[in-house]
Amino acid sequence: MKLFIIISLLSTMVILSAAAFYVSRVITDPKEENADAAIEKFHASYNESAAEVEAVLEDTIKKAHTDLNDITGYGNHTNYKSGSVNKENLAENWAEIDSELASHADFARDAAGMVEDKTLSNDLKNFSDVTLFAKDNRDHKALLYSHRIIHDLDTIYNGVEKSIFGAVHIGSGDDDKKKHLEAVEVLAEASSE
Repeated sequence: MKLFIIISLLSTMVILSAAAFYVSRVITDPKEENADAAIEKFHASYNESAAEVEAVLEDTIKKAHTDLNDITGYGNHTNYKSGSVNKENLAENWAEIDSELASHADFARDAAGMVEDKTLSNDLKNFSDVTLFAKDNRDHKALLYSHRIIHDLDTIYNGVEKSIFGAVHIGSGDDDKKKHLEAVEVLAEASSE
């Protein structure tokens, strides 16, 4: 999957490089030395940007997974389940994670619009939708699915050695690994209503 993203980025770089070459030669400075320097500067800044975007995406997926592990892991998810705690504590518990969930959902929504891989983009959008649905509706089940999505993204996209839930499209070629996708799609669709 990373190979596909890298190839897409490289293709974009080639097109942008050609455009930069044309602009620097024809429009800006016809002197060869200045044109070559402009092209080299463009290449350096673009390569850093592409690498930075991928690094930020990897780190943010990892951070979201860590945060959702803290929220849902080791039985902590029951703090957000109706009937497991009294109503006052339930409201307080959800209020404590509201901004964290919103922040992760917002990043995922923004990232979904920036990545070229449609499958990864769809999974990031699903994570955002399901996470916001959980937050806005105080939905325990959606919170668990939010964790499952980010867990699978961290495992597959970042190459973490863990089993997957089957809650994402990326890297889930066989049907046994897609067992939670239907529920994710239903929750994601419900969040946009």
